[in-house]
Amino acid sequence: MLATLVGAPGRVFGREELLDLGVGPRRLRRARTVDVHVARLRGKFTAAKLPAPGIETVRGVGYRFREDPALVRNTIRNATVMCNANTCTAV
Repeated sequence: MLATLVGAPGRVFGREELLDLGVGPRRLRRARTVDVHVARLRGKFTAAKLPAPGIETVRGVGYRFREDPALVRNTIRNATVMCNANTCTAV
């Protein structure tokens, strides 16, 4: 999900659209599932003491990644070295 958002900065992705990316088992997918994944993603960055990714909530629609080239570069760099399935660590 992070790669999708970072790959199209400024574009708003609806929750249903993000669900179509295959987040979680199909039988458990709900619009709220996306909200939970975004919250966990933000939490992993915080737990690793890294700057929060530039994911913005667009109320009633979904999410977008802020259009800031430096933020995109930093998020991509941090995400590729710090996250595994359950935890993230600063390297």
